[in-house]
Amino acid sequence: MTDTAAEARKLNIARWTATVFGLLGFVLSVSIPLLPVKVSTATLDWPQQGRLNNVTAPLISQTPMDMTVIVPCAVVNSAPADGAVILGTAPPEGKEAALQSLFVRVTKERLDITDRNVVIASVPRTKVASPDCRRIVITSSDKGTFATFEGLHGDGAEKSADLRSGFPDPNLRPQIVGVFTQLSGPAPRA
Repeated sequence: MTDTAAEARKLNIARWTATVFGLLGFVLSVSIPLLPVKVSTATLDWPQQGRLNNVTAPLISQTPMDMTVIVPCAVVNSAPADGAVILGTAPPEGKEAALQSLFVRVTKERLDITDRNVVIASVPRTKVASPDCRRIVITSSDKGTFATFEGLHGDGAEKSADLRSGFPDPNLRPQIVGVFTQLSGPAPRA
């Protein structure tokens, strides 16, 4: 009987050990989502050192959670008459750049803002070059991608509001590999 009692006792200890470790494993697995999380925020500022130069984000090709781009209208005024890329989140000549990135382009006639090959805004260059235009604010987040022309007003019922256009599509957030431009020289003040 002592052999059977000893085996039963060992079996009982093994059951309790398995139960305790099973419950401990369950409690720990449930607590994992409750642990604190440290989130890093990356920021890319442009222009840098007061110059309109390309800025690459080494080893990064990301779609940001949200992004804000502010382009002073004075930049459009100083762009070449035949046009240029004022700002792009990828090199304009890059493979599939237009399909993945945001571009602010000025031509002889218009200023076009495209994001993932979708036209977000297209405004006559003369309107953007007017003294009324202060700056262009482009925002992109899970709420969509929008361009606001501060100082320019819409037609009709929106005459008092700043001119704004865009799309409420969270999939329009652009991919960023840096900030690229075809402009050069000192950066105008915002």
